[in-house]
Amino acid sequence: MLKTANWTMDHKETITKKEGYIEIIFIIILVGAMFFFVNGKLYDNRLVHSMPFSYFATDGFAYLLLTEHAYISGNQLYHPYYEAGGYYDVLWIHGLTIYSVSAILAKTSGIPVYDAIYIMASVMVILNCLAMYFFIREYNKNVAIIAIGFFALFFVKNFYVSYFWGELGAVSGMLFLTGMLWAVSKIDIKKGFLLLSITSIAAILAHIPEFIFAALIILGYLVFKIIIEKKIPWKDVKWITIAMFITVVLTSYYLAVFAFGMFQTQGSNPLVLKPSEMGSLKVVFFQDIGWPAIIALAIGITYFSYITIKNKKIIPILFFSLMLFIIGFSNYFGFGYRAFHIRAFWPIFLAPLFGLGVYIVIKTIKKNISQVVSIIVALIIFASITLSYYSPIRGPGAITQEQYDAFKWIDKNTAQTDKIFVFYGDGYSQSARLIQRLTYVLDVNDYVQSLQKGTIKNIYTVDLFTLTNGNLLYWDGFMKPGYHADFSTSYHIQVNVCDFEYYLFDKKSAYSPGLAQANVYIMNLFLSNGMKEVYSNDAVSVIYNNGIRENCINMPGTNISTNSTDQSIKESTSQSINQSTDESKNQSTIQK
Repeated sequence: MLKTANWTMDHKETITKKEGYIEIIFIIILVGAMFFFVNGKLYDNRLVHSMPFSYFATDGFAYLLLTEHAYISGNQLYHPYYEAGGYYDVLWIHGLTIYSVSAILAKTSGIPVYDAIYIMASVMVILNCLAMYFFIREYNKNVAIIAIGFFALFFVKNFYVSYFWGELGAVSGMLFLTGMLWAVSKIDIKKGFLLLSITSIAAILAHIPEFIFAALIILGYLVFKIIIEKKIPWKDVKWITIAMFITVVLTSYYLAVFAFGMFQTQGSNPLVLKPSEMGSLKVVFFQDIGWPAIIALAIGITYFSYITIKNKKIIPILFFSLMLFIIGFSNYFGFGYRAFHIRAFWPIFLAPLFGLGVYIVIKTIKKNISQVVSIIVALIIFASITLSYYSPIRGPGAITQEQYDAFKWIDKNTAQTDKIFVFYGDGYSQSARLIQRLTYVLDVNDYVQSLQKGTIKNIYTVDLFTLTNGNLLYWDGFMKPGYHADFSTSYHIQVNVCDFEYYLFDKKSAYSPGLAQANVYIMNLFLSNGMKEVYSNDAVSVIYNNGIRENCINMPGTNISTNSTDQSIKESTSQSINQSTDESKNQSTIQK
């Protein structure tokens, strides 16, 4: 077995000027490669687009909506009324960081908000990789270099899902989770508790679940240290306690909002969740890291266990990496889908153990490992993963240019009090929340069922877009919470289609042409009854209801006539029902 000193000896060696330059060049190549694979391919190698590009799921559109609100209003105290059921006092219950920095980037650079938010997300991923690299490097330079090769796993297979499906709060939170763990390893330096306070505050303001995970790991670190070293590290306990006290005091308002809001609906009840229960939402499985990485991980864990028992001392970075591996399975113990967020970042969090495993194997063959050898190994690993698994994700996502143009027309040309009724359109169950007005999206199942019966109704079931994770929380007195809605009932409601100022119709559909045909049929009914088309492009029309509030479709329960054109609506609708229902199910899964 290797001498345990081998793990820590490298960082004590003198780094020559030449080696320093080589390392800098290597890091620049790493950053360039990460930008190319994490951001470049996904966004068609362009920084600026004419519409939200590569937005694939509800969460991404929700983050964009809130970032645009922060950009326009500078306000992160309250939610925008159009995502809060029309209420102006609903408290902001989401994180702050990703929205703020993205809005600032958009303001200062002129880059559209929808591009700025993903640029900042990419920067945070890359900063997390660099933070982990330098964290490992403090203990062993060669292991750190080798570990870089495994970062390539982040943008292959299902690991990429947290990124391109829009879990951007988690993306920002993971960066500061890494920061918290690094700060704990520095707790014994002068004023080290301030580092932990700063990173802890940053984690809370970015995404609280990552703060909770980091706090649990820190607690486990102290307990494990007591067990291994057979003594209580009172100095560490003291400074960590002081750091947490400062953190809680300085974030007390935000923690109170979290406790009364998000925690009430998502955190108070443990959720045991199997990956197979996530339906269409892709999650990372253990085997997704690949057998070579699994073998490296096993060797790394084994060697870490050996040197810990032998030396009676914990190497923090390896302990933290092991804990993040274990937490990835906490979905079986009540942490639900939050555990899957950790899994998505395994390529970064498990890099210390991956790198150590490969390092140990090389050391059995070659006693002295040079920097050049480590770089070559890292490049081979990076290239092997990329060539074997990388499959670029392309396409504009769940919104088209025509749809986005219609959304922006509504934002600029309608009154804030106007309500928008959205008939079926591809992706509207996700993208229509970008409309900065109270938006009601027609329930696909209700629409299909009525059309199959040959009926056009006045009363439809709709989804009122609200970010209701906190039951529309507001202050009903000093630190006294009030709730405008119940999360379980606020989405599906029934409305009279005639009670709206504007209607959005898609005239084309790649997935359900029958429903698009039905849209055109109903739109023509509206126009024949005196409404006006105020905006139109090749795919989308906006209709204005100029005061027709009763029987705007002629009469309740209007039947589709029996002529051949109208019969084709029924037939085409029947053919597309499965696709429409599938989209509805997928959206339901994403919302959960």
